[in-house]
Amino acid sequence: MSRSIAYVRFDRDQKGTETEATIDDIRKVYFKNISGDITVRNATNGVTALTYEGDVTVEGSTGAINLETTSGNITAFSDLAR
Repeated sequence: MSRSIAYVRFDRDQKGTETEATIDDIRKVYFKNISGDITVRNATNGVTALTYEGDVTVEGSTGAINLETTSGNITAFSDLAR
């Protein structure tokens, strides 16, 4: 299993087969995964995060948000103090 971590301030598209991903401080993200957890923090222009086997967590993000998993949990938190 590979691990992907992105700390960038631009758009990112990523596809993987078995990956645990943490994506932080980005404008917009599209991440599609076959197996593994996806965590996205502080996306400012939207999130699309799809995994078939794993959890999806989004924190402090804005814009259009599309989250999907077939056998995991979806958790979303907002940062109201921003």
